[in-house]
This record gives sequence, structure tokens and C-alpha cells, in this order.
Amino acid sequence: MKLFKFERVRNRLFINFFGIKFKFTSFNNWGKCNKLSDSHIIKLVKEISHQEIENVKKGTIFVIGDSHSVFFSGQDFLSYKKLKCGITTGCQSMPTFKNYHLGAVLAYNAMKENSRTNTLNKTKFLLEKGYIKKGDRVVLSFGEIDIRVHLFKRVQKDENGEYNIQSMNNEIDLILNKYLEYIKMLQNEGLKVIIWGAVASQNDSVPKDFLLPSIGSEQNRNLATKIFNEKLEKLSKENGFIFCSIFNKLVDDKLNTKTQYYVDGYHLGTKALPLMIEEFLNKKVLIIKDKEVLINPEFQP
Repeated sequence: MKLFKFERVRNRLFINFFGIKFKFTSFNNWGKCNKLSDSHIIKLVKEISHQEIENVKKGTIFVIGDSHSVFFSGQDFLSYKKLKCGITTGCQSMPTFKNYHLGAVLAYNAMKENSRTNTLNKTKFLLEKGYIKKGDRVVLSFGEIDIRVHLFKRVQKDENGEYNIQSMNNEIDLILNKYLEYIKMLQNEGLKVIIWGAVASQNDSVPKDFLLPSIGSEQNRNLATKIFNEKLEKLSKENGFIFCSIFNKLVDDKLNTKTQYYVDGYHLGTKALPLMIEEFLNKKVLIIKDKEVLINPEFQP
């Protein structure tokens, strides 16, 4: 028996996890969202109401951050529905989670007032309007863009033209110090914070996309991601956050990215969902009850 497999029963999709089924929502509601596009970017589908958000069932795990948050919608492509304040949400196929995509946000400037991506104001909007409330479980997805696009602009090189490891560590520390301020702000708002580690960077075999620039080699970026996640996990333990990551399963021992888990070279697809579910079970964010994978009602960071 395979460790994981997908099964379709009538209109429902299941992941079979050691014989236990993790249920997805009905396909009937996908509507315009279920058509794959030549591009990995799907245009905005419709504007949704506050009432629709209020109808999200109690106990949902909310995911906020960059485009990697859309992975938790259970889609094999990026889908966006307009909310407000420049925030979008995905066409949700996995009712356990609800994602709020804030844009191409950075961990480094998450607490900066009026930054280009406006992360702080968008987060305050979600809190003030009640989209996310005190006591909610919130997964934060930040960091991949910091590493892929910005980090190596600042990391110094040695006399051989190689990126200096100490300089890389110093720059990662600067990012994490800023990110930690943002995480603590959410914790002070009464949210139960779960940190989603940055995913592995795109494989060098992936065609270049001017909309998704990158600096440094695949191994450079994945080394930086490995260091970033290790430091972030340590900070999480010290500050009472839950840290979840599947990074080590997305790379081989030479820090090459395993392309089979990606749908466009940059973003994870449904083939990576079993890895996420296993990680969330291990960290007690999810539990198995009556042969079904559910949110752990007793989860406390």
C-alpha cells in the first residue's frame, strides 16, 4: 500500500494517509477556478463579501502571507478572489484551511508602515474587520521571496567570488529580527501562531520568469533557506510558536530542489500536500480521530 494516494469518491477528493482519509470539499463549487491556465498566475475571479468570510466554519486554520499561502487552498495552481485592501483569497478546496494572500510580502518589512506591499496595514485590516479573531490559529508564510530576490543583493562575496557564509548569516539574522517583531505582534493580538518554513527555491532547470526573479544559484538559495529555517525554528521554540516545515523533503542531499512537488517551478502543488499533512500531524496541529484527519481542538503553541 502506498503511503499516500489520492482518491475520488463521487464529488469529493480524498488523500489516503496510511488508510485514513483526509477530505477535500466538493468539486461542484470550483466554477471558474478549476480551469488551468498557461500561466501560473490566475486572474482574479470575483469579489467576495464579508458575509462569505464570516461563514467560514469555526476552528478553521487561517494562512496569511505571500503566494505560498495559496498552497493551503488545495489547488494545483494559483487562484485569487478579491477581498479588500489589496488582499485576495484562494478558491478553497481544502476546508481545514483558509488563506489570505497579502501579495509579494517580505518577512523583512512586515512591520514597516506603508511599505510597498503594505503588509502591516493589510494585517491590521484583517484583525480590525474580524476576518481573523482572537484565539484563531494562524499560519504565517513568509521568507521565500526575501531569500530568492533580495538576500543575495546584500550578501558579500569572498576573493573567489563565492558568497560569504558569515555575511549570509548576518543578513538572515536581520530579516528574522524584523520578522520576529511581526510574529510577536500577532501573538499579542491573541492569535495562536504557527510558522510555515520557507520552501525550497526553484530548480535552476526551471525557465526564467521576469515576474519571479531570482539571484544566486539554486544551491545558494537553498543553503540560505536551510539556515533561515533552522534559525526560525530556534526562535519559534524560544518564543512559544509552533514551527512547521517540509523544506528538508523538498531538497536532496546536494540541496537540489525536487521538481516533482512543484507546479510551476516556484510554487508547491497538491503532490506536496501529504508532506504538509504529515508535518502538521507530527506537530499536533492536526490529529487523527475516527479515521479522519481533523484540526486539533486542544492545539496550544
